[in-house]
Amino acid sequence: MVMKTFLILQISLWSFIFQTSACTAQKENPMVKWKGLNDANDLVFLYKKGTSYEQKEIFQNNVVYKPRIDGRGHDPRDGVIDVMLGRIAGDYDGGIINFSKEAPQEQKENLKRAIEESPLVYKVFVDVVPGEIKVE
Repeated sequence: MVMKTFLILQISLWSFIFQTSACTAQKENPMVKWKGLNDANDLVFLYKKGTSYEQKEIFQNNVVYKPRIDGRGHDPRDGVIDVMLGRIAGDYDGGIINFSKEAPQEQKENLKRAIEESPLVYKVFVDVVPGEIKVE
């Protein structure tokens, strides 16, 4: 009985040590941090005031995103790593777009140009912190 208790304690101790070291190893790995309103972002755009929800949705589905090949929704454009849409600066809605490090400059310029050419877009900013944008 003593030997059985000793064996159970040994297994418990080693399990505890293993779990503790595993958790520590995970904490050493940096977590991915999504960029937000207080971080420098690659491309930021603001819609003109009065742009309807439907207009924004059509714009987003055709300019910011591209239709999926299987016809089920939309994917970010090539080279885009993340997109955030919503209230961006003051009382302006818009979007934040960040590109992959491997994205060719041509992809970045094409998307920027398509956004700038939209009659729905008020302003476009490059490499800016959205929380610092001053709008009239």
